[in-house]
Amino acid sequence: MALLDSIKDAQRVTNSMVNGDYTELIDACKRDLIRLGIDPDIVEAEGVQVTQACKLWVHWYTDYQGKGDAWRQAYNGYVDGMRKDSSNLAGDADV
Repeated sequence: MALLDSIKDAQRVTNSMVNGDYTELIDACKRDLIRLGIDPDIVEAEGVQVTQACKLWVHWYTDYQGKGDAWRQAYNGYVDGMRKDSSNLAGDADV
């Protein structure tokens, strides 16, 4: 729940009616991180890097502040950085 609250805080959202939508976006981001080679254990631990990636993803998909494309670029750049740190990668990931 901390990840959801962190993202809602970042978007200045207090309404709990969006919780389901935001939870789905968080889950989609986690699946994307794993697809891109980030170790599933790191993703599920929801550390600071995963939290930041999820914030960028949600900003992108909600077109936060009307800057969806900028958030997409930020997410892609951030994840590329995560992938350059071999300690974040699953055993069989290609950099």
